[in-house]
Amino acid sequence: MPDVISCPRCGAVSHHPKDIQERYCGRCHQFHDLMDETKILSWRMARELEQHRALELVVDAAAVVELAGLIQLALRHPGVSAGPRKTAALFLSGVRAYFADCPAVLSVVRRGDDPSEDVAPPC
Repeated sequence: MPDVISCPRCGAVSHHPKDIQERYCGRCHQFHDLMDETKILSWRMARELEQHRALELVVDAAAVVELAGLIQLALRHPGVSAGPRKTAALFLSGVRAYFADCPAVLSVVRRGDDPSEDVAPPC
């Protein structure tokens, strides 16, 4: 059995044998086995951001264009508040800068800004 345990949520370290045996975090007051894996990943990302203030996200270029289109559609919804709008605008600005030398891609992104382009293709 290891002589130390680290919480996947908050990063707290414990040397207490019972914490190690039961996989328990005294700071979070939770058992590690009951923590949702998706939440654990988001907590780790948040801790990483707090420590380094930077995050590198690597995404396939085609996926970026698809995501840009989805974001452009989402921004047409009146219920999207200012915070998410600001984040979306920042993302779309980054997309435009990344594809600055790709006029065909920029054309597609520009079309995504235009609500009149939201038409289904004929079957």
